[in-house]
Amino acid sequence: MHSLTSRLSAVGTQLGTCLLALVVLNAVLSPFVFPLSGGSANVTLESVPRLLRFRDHYGEDCDGALLNLTVSADLTPLWNWNTHRIFFYVYAEYAASQTAQPAFQNRVVVWDRILDTRAASKFTAANVTVEYPLTDSRGTLLHAAVQLVPGWSVMPVTGLIVKQTGTPSPARDIG
Repeated sequence: MHSLTSRLSAVGTQLGTCLLALVVLNAVLSPFVFPLSGGSANVTLESVPRLLRFRDHYGEDCDGALLNLTVSADLTPLWNWNTHRIFFYVYAEYAASQTAQPAFQNRVVVWDRILDTRAASKFTAANVTVEYPLTDSRGTLLHAAVQLVPGWSVMPVTGLIVKQTGTPSPARDIG
């Protein structure tokens, strides 16, 4: 009962329980003690995209568009002791054709960046071509009004991931 292994087991269990309680307390209290607000980002569509027509693997007609955009962001206020990294992305948002029932919004991520440090959280990327082309298998991109929206997810060391969005760009027609 009082052997060295039973004492080490009791001390290890006690330390593990205390560590678990601290991690849970950190995850619960971090959003209230350090609220994640104050980041800003802007995206502008630099050039009117060129519409591409192609066929998919099943022989259906598809639309595609390569976009050029300028991204500027200052996410340094989001960094605190519990921030592990920030996933920054830009998504294109456009409505399906008016004849499609039911009408719905399409959201497609077209550009992203992982920010590992506070210094990397303030950046400007000018006139970059999107990493992921905008494609639509239903052929509804022609004359669709595309709006670019910046967004970011703050990934903490412990706790819940917080998602936020920035100011959307004005909508522009494709085609």
